[in-house]
Amino acid sequence: MPSAREDLERALPGLTVRSATPDDVDAVTAVITGCEIEAHGSAEIEAEEVAESWARPTVDLAGDVVVVLDGDNLVAWAETYRGRGEGFVHPSYRGRGIGTALVEWWTARAAEHGIDLAGQTVSDDDPTAVALLQGLGCTVGHTSWLLTLPLGDEPPAPASPPPGIALRLLQPGEERAMFHLIDDAFAHWAGRDRGVYDDWAAMTVASARWEPWMGVVAVEGDRLVGAAVLRVYPGEGWIDQIAVAGDYQGRGIGRALLQHTFGVFHGREPAVGLSTDSRTGALDLYLHVGMTVRRSYRRWSRPTGATLPS
Repeated sequence: MPSAREDLERALPGLTVRSATPDDVDAVTAVITGCEIEAHGSAEIEAEEVAESWARPTVDLAGDVVVVLDGDNLVAWAETYRGRGEGFVHPSYRGRGIGTALVEWWTARAAEHGIDLAGQTVSDDDPTAVALLQGLGCTVGHTSWLLTLPLGDEPPAPASPPPGIALRLLQPGEERAMFHLIDDAFAHWAGRDRGVYDDWAAMTVASARWEPWMGVVAVEGDRLVGAAVLRVYPGEGWIDQIAVAGDYQGRGIGRALLQHTFGVFHGREPAVGLSTDSRTGALDLYLHVGMTVRRSYRRWSRPTGATLPS
């Protein structure tokens, strides 16, 4: 039986398919930038974000990330990571079957990893991508929202944590505790696999862009009971992850953490943003504190045909 890579190469005659390398980061970023401008009128991706993603220890650049070239011009790329597909074709190369071939590749590659369901999350503002995935038999799953809050001249009003809970910066040696708190908080999501600490660290606490103020925790005594991971994009502070331990939820810790991060970014960035999805049940909280939805996304998935162990 042909491999996923062999099928992809046959599906794209006249183009070159090869594994990605770290030297491709800028060209891949340019492809994503073109797609974001086409869909949204502006681009948010940064080359550092692509580089961090590829630096995750479990990412197999040779087997799980491919690029497509027309001569020396990189025109498309795709990857699969634990059943999550990504595929981008530069707008000037759409309509040539490249997108279809990439979806078929990440589906087949996920099957080779023994994963029975694979999918890609795409913006509702990208009807071309939505139509492609629908046409290939993908069905819609959870919805994600990107929210934003302008930070005015006056600092946002803080929300006090409940009695016995304190907010402070993450301390050296607490990185794994923060990861496990976040991973445990989202472990109940349907279809979600457990995270990998080293992969998470590569994009957060071990990243060259990490600074101590980017880790905020809620503690009761020595126990971490809430956590927020922050980062910065051009013109916007970003709450990358925010979570509360399961047995501490419903006590106002999440709201206190959230509004504390607004204060962290005030005077540093003009706005703050985050992303959430329908599995968290947190959208109403974000709307209640004044955030507004800037964009929505949906996860489109399809069976891979993988044979699972009995």
